[in-house]
Amino acid sequence: MPNEKDADRNGFYTMASAGFNPGGPAAAMARMSYYTEHRDQFTDFFEPADHPDTRNRLKDMAALLTAYGIGHPEVRNVNDVYFDKELLLTAEPDGAQDAEEMAYLIAGGIAKGFHDHRFVTDWNFRTLADGRIDFLDDNAVYQPLKNALRAEAGLGARFQTMVERAYENDSKTNARATFLKAELERSQKNAALRRSQAEHTKDAPYKALNGELYMKLGLTDFAEKEFRRASALDPNNLRARSGMATVLSARKDYDGALALVNEVITKAPTWGGGYVSRAIIYRDMGDHERALADCNTALAAKDVDSYAYKVAGDIFDAQGATENALVEYKAYHEANPSAKDIPATYMARLR
Repeated sequence: MPNEKDADRNGFYTMASAGFNPGGPAAAMARMSYYTEHRDQFTDFFEPADHPDTRNRLKDMAALLTAYGIGHPEVRNVNDVYFDKELLLTAEPDGAQDAEEMAYLIAGGIAKGFHDHRFVTDWNFRTLADGRIDFLDDNAVYQPLKNALRAEAGLGARFQTMVERAYENDSKTNARATFLKAELERSQKNAALRRSQAEHTKDAPYKALNGELYMKLGLTDFAEKEFRRASALDPNNLRARSGMATVLSARKDYDGALALVNEVITKAPTWGGGYVSRAIIYRDMGDHERALADCNTALAAKDVDSYAYKVAGDIFDAQGATENALVEYKAYHEANPSAKDIPATYMARLR
């Protein structure tokens, strides 16, 4: 599954660049692998796994971890942490993490140290009063590594020697540029994709339309996502902005909703859609008089929005004025013969 594999890799770089432990994805896959390998036959029959083999995903995350650390850290034999193909330590379980998970978290500390620091002096190796070797800062990512090094006398000093030697060798082989090339290319590819998506303003109306359909179905959260996507593609898309106003109204943020829809109406006073959105907001507020007035304005606008008939019909129906509601629904049906959102009791009378 190339797409899922690519998603895993993008997730790795996103998480690592955000400051999380680069060994975290591999540790998570190790935990997932434990559960998938210990499923019983009954569960396998009724809930078959359809994702790529978890162990293969683990290997991929482990390879990314090594590359992120300029090729220096590696986990072998489940819980052995290697540094430049030399055994550094064997990880032990710690709290909720088993030995394999801890191995990846320890290796992740090494990887982050090398990835984020171009020079060995940046590690700031120092000997504490109790004789222990400390380095870098108190970032939680480094804590599993530091704790593991302190568990064995002299291991901290040995690690310092290995790090210093690694930087010396890297400067000769240009290892940093080699190992970070794939990450740089991926970053550039994603940036180009974002630019391309931002240029697709022609897709904004479709996103806004999706949002409106979701709102009519009462799916406010989905509607908001579509309106925001439309606005990201085209900040000047009026349907997206007026749609967001109705989202705010559905969440009872009437002040925010009115402020937003009034901006739309000011920018496009001849567009009926803005008045329909404001009518919906007034309706939600219980101000039926203003809502009906905006419905009339929407129908008299140069760019008519016939959904105003539907909103007016709903208001009259809520008031118990069924004959008035029928008139509005009839007009809405004539303007939109394929409309499916007219209440069944009224639709029966229109046939």
